[in-house]
Amino acid sequence: MRIRLLTLILAAIGLHSCYTGVEVTPRITDKQVSREIGTPSAESKLIGSVEGEPPSAWQKGKVFTLAEGKVNVAYLPASVSETLEPGDTLLFESMNPAVTLTGAEMTDISFRTPEGRTVTHRMETPPGTLRESTSAVLPFLVEATVVDSVSSVLTGRTLWTLTMQRYTLDGEPTQGRKFQKVKVTGVRAGKGKYPIEVLIGNDEMLYLSVEPKSHNTRRFSNLFTLTDPRKNYRNITDKNWELITRGKIAEGMTMEECRLALGAPKEIDRDATYEALIERWTYENGIYLFFSDGILTRFRR
Repeated sequence: MRIRLLTLILAAIGLHSCYTGVEVTPRITDKQVSREIGTPSAESKLIGSVEGEPPSAWQKGKVFTLAEGKVNVAYLPASVSETLEPGDTLLFESMNPAVTLTGAEMTDISFRTPEGRTVTHRMETPPGTLRESTSAVLPFLVEATVVDSVSSVLTGRTLWTLTMQRYTLDGEPTQGRKFQKVKVTGVRAGKGKYPIEVLIGNDEMLYLSVEPKSHNTRRFSNLFTLTDPRKNYRNITDKNWELITRGKIAEGMTMEECRLALGAPKEIDRDATYEALIERWTYENGIYLFFSDGILTRFRR
């Protein structure tokens, strides 16, 4: 009887716990981490009110800043646009209908250069549709009002970073620390699809996107938190917190500590044995972490 009861118990354990397949978990983004270590609603509200003007509100003389220099493919005539350099300002002149050889209706948007010459960008959108749009993305241009608005909100503010990625003031990638206290010393027009550069300290910056519908990792709530994350993890030792801020791990760390250090894994393998619950985390960069009952026992880079 006793043997039969033990057999039934072990069978029940096997049915509920012995799962050895691969479990693909949803990615835990920096934004999700920020929900746990900060107040994301506050971060979202801080920058959420900053957005470009709709095309219907553009007035003659509206200022745009050139973020990149290779604009001759987007603004004609090329003989004029080739003389433009990053940091130059273009003043909005007009928005006029245009018709292609195939009869398609488009819009020519004209600007005045610093020398007073005119360049034009053709958008594949009819003027009526464009004027009804809430925003318009122009190649290589950033609305000066957007840069000024972000600057007024962030300059002088103390923040904590949620990423180790940094850039020099010349745009070269470098590395900092997660959850580091920084002070915003300035904001300027950025490059490419990241229209804002947030300067921190004296020689570093982060690229910021302020597009309302953007979900990329350069959203403000994925880069910064308004409160000190350390206060929410007082149970983590100073030694392990130091490792976390540098994106490092060590044997004996908990799953929570490893996730804070490296982010969420791409895949998780679970195997329940009689001795312990074993987990293997796999990252996209080839790192493997092995846990026994929630404690890191070994890892491979």
